[in-house]
Amino acid sequence: MRVIVDGTPVTVAADSSLLDATRAAGAEVPSLCADPRLAPYGSCRTCMVSIEGTDGPVPACTTPAAEGGVVRTDDPVALRTARLALELIVGQLPVSALDQPPERSELVRAGTHDAAGGEDTVRALLRLPVARRPTALFCANNRNTVGALRALRDHPRPIAIVGFDDFELADMLATPVTVVRHVPEDMGRITAELAYARLDGDTGPPERRTIPCELVPRGSGEVTT
Repeated sequence: MRVIVDGTPVTVAADSSLLDATRAAGAEVPSLCADPRLAPYGSCRTCMVSIEGTDGPVPACTTPAAEGGVVRTDDPVALRTARLALELIVGQLPVSALDQPPERSELVRAGTHDAAGGEDTVRALLRLPVARRPTALFCANNRNTVGALRALRDHPRPIAIVGFDDFELADMLATPVTVVRHVPEDMGRITAELAYARLDGDTGPPERRTIPCELVPRGSGEVTT
């Protein structure tokens, strides 16, 4: 199937989404809720793009690619919609979540969302001088946790690790992985509700919603060094 993304023709499989097409074209489209383990459900609304011949922007992750489709990732309306959705998401965070104490900033690594990136990041942290090297890790998502475990498997000293979001076989490893567990569907549902409210004209102040989490101690977070 042939699709044109930002003027670049790409060929994708018949069952591809517009997000697949944009990635094939090398376009940078954010996709906070896209997860290969889950069916696409477009909850975050940050992957908005426009299609020639349609009335408004659409979520790239849930919109099937069509033969001959002309897609724009830089459409102003799509960008504004995605920015609004992202502002709503960030508005749920405490202010302190965006702060990094200068003296510890080298230990805070952001922007990694997959296992390979998580592994590279942890290996970089382990190359720091011993006095500044971390003795414990908190991973922001389960793909990062998998990558961190790969980086730690040949490390000579034990390092405590806790991951946000559970994952399959986490409790079956030699040292079961301690996690902070939550229900991803709740996060997606609430985010979608707030985003749609904004799109429907809600101009009220940002709302903060709390999603229940559960600490599941299994052993990896209790390692002593």
